[in-house]
Amino acid sequence: LIQNPLDDWGLKFDLREGKANFFNGLVGYIPGVGSEEGQLTGTAELIMHNLWGTMRGIQLKWLARGEQGSEMMVQYREPWLLGGPLSLEFTFSQYKQDSTYTQQDWEISSCFPLTFFSDLNMGLSYQEITPDSIGIYVYRIPRSRSWMLNCGYNLDLFDRPFNPRTGGNLDIDLYLLNRSRGGPDILFTGNLERNLLQFKVETTARQAIGLFPSQVLYARGTWKSYLVKGDEIPPSDRYRLGGTTTLRGYKDQQFMGSKIAYGSLEYRLHFGEHSRVFGFLDGAWFESSRGYYKWGYGIGIRIRSDVGIVGVDYGLGEGRSVTSGIIHFSWEAQW
Repeated sequence: LIQNPLDDWGLKFDLREGKANFFNGLVGYIPGVGSEEGQLTGTAELIMHNLWGTMRGIQLKWLARGEQGSEMMVQYREPWLLGGPLSLEFTFSQYKQDSTYTQQDWEISSCFPLTFFSDLNMGLSYQEITPDSIGIYVYRIPRSRSWMLNCGYNLDLFDRPFNPRTGGNLDIDLYLLNRSRGGPDILFTGNLERNLLQFKVETTARQAIGLFPSQVLYARGTWKSYLVKGDEIPPSDRYRLGGTTTLRGYKDQQFMGSKIAYGSLEYRLHFGEHSRVFGFLDGAWFESSRGYYKWGYGIGIRIRSDVGIVGVDYGLGEGRSVTSGIIHFSWEAQW
């Protein structure tokens, strides 16, 4: 409580800037089955939310999937567009699928906060898919150029961002694509169209339910789908499934389909704001000529240490014994 020379009274608060920079790293080991050799995979991600105290942001991401390929992404955010709460983001990403094809995306998007808990975002992007000879003649992947318009809504009601005890989160994204395809005539003898409009929808819901002190039931569900009938969806345009963030106990992006749904149920025991042990059950469905179901289960741990949050997940999928599960090591640091 302070008083100025004019005898006005006020409250004085001491503020300390929170940690706005994050680094996430993950290394996975996939044991071989039978005569198959084991593989190492890895991810590295750097996020800086407040460059030089200006609220400008940058995000860098790199992912290696062993012999299956790699991904990279660069994103920059410019805040306070035209002096208002609107922010603008510029993104470039590249996806390389083994020796089959390469995909590049350029995107410009904006985010407008509706309330303290929700925001609306819109974006315009351009995409190119360039297959090699194996992709064209073996997997029937055409050259593709697409313009895409997207609109999304996010609602976040978690009580805290890490280890939430109550609340939920909802993401809804709608996409309209104008796609132009090219390549040898042999690719277009079936239902594959050269020029078309496509519509797709993606939604994810998460919920945390506090059962007892330090015990939480955490659920997550995701649905992604093309809403186009008649057109053949080539492998380069399908959704991919499998790995740490979608279906544990399987290789990264092991499955794919024009429609996918996956979810997870975790029973968590918290022993700190950033630490927990948990058991998980993952399930997924994907459509590729017909519907398929897959299940995975296992245990995991997150521990807060002097160097950040260290995590280990051990997942078992179909056909894997207790000693041949997939191991994922993760590390997250803030500063």
